[in-house]
Amino acid sequence: EVTVRSDIPVNGGASSSSALQVAWCAFLLAAAGDPRAQDPTAIAHLAYESEVLEFRAPGGMMDHFSSALGGVIWLDTTPPFEFRRLCPKIGEFVLVDSGIPKDTNGILGQRRAALEKLGFDFAQWKQQGFPPAKHLASRFSGDDRALFEGTISNALLTAAARELLVCPPPVDQRELGRLLDKHHDNLSRLIGVSHPAIDDYLDAARRAGAYGGKINGSGCGGSFFVLTPGEGERFVELFHSKGLRAWIVRPAEGVKVSPLLPGVPFQEILL
Repeated sequence: EVTVRSDIPVNGGASSSSALQVAWCAFLLAAAGDPRAQDPTAIAHLAYESEVLEFRAPGGMMDHFSSALGGVIWLDTTPPFEFRRLCPKIGEFVLVDSGIPKDTNGILGQRRAALEKLGFDFAQWKQQGFPPAKHLASRFSGDDRALFEGTISNALLTAAARELLVCPPPVDQRELGRLLDKHHDNLSRLIGVSHPAIDDYLDAARRAGAYGGKINGSGCGGSFFVLTPGEGERFVELFHSKGLRAWIVRPAEGVKVSPLLPGVPFQEILL
């Protein structure tokens, strides 16, 4: 018998399906006596393969690795899928459920197909060290140009965030907030995966003093988060006053399989 306990928003871009898949893979490995149950990297690979590759889903692997490894990581999503642990002392954050339905598979599938039609090898561009590419935007027009510019900008923002978070603590939280805001602007204005109501909620949070924030996922709805060091409770109350569910969240340690103890009739998989 398996019992699942969670209060994160389901289908809200908060990695609920990936977290559950990570926990399930860890459980199956532990139940089979497989030593990989104590290897978060192996669990992340299995969760990604069984959720994304097996069903040919459009999602990536970042959710599985983040859930399994915990903390703050940088992940290279090109083979061999390397990751690096970054400074864990960031936040706190407030995660908010907008209550707006999202369609990650549909929206993300459309955007990925549109990216492929551009005929630009983004993976090779990254491997070359992000050479200047802004001038190449003139090849495209309309939505294609916006998608190209947004994708290039997001890759550069990710690189900038990585450099920020490899520095010895304390992390410049204001700069981190600025990067989050710019990322959300790209997702909303250029790539088109946000929602006007979520944009408004984020604007209200910034006016109230949040350092920055962005939408989760790519489905034009779901959840979003704001960076609120030391003021999480105030922002939880702010969003509760708007009729939204909200939680204070911080980096955690990742998947953990509790030992099976004598006389204890259950085993826990913690995320």
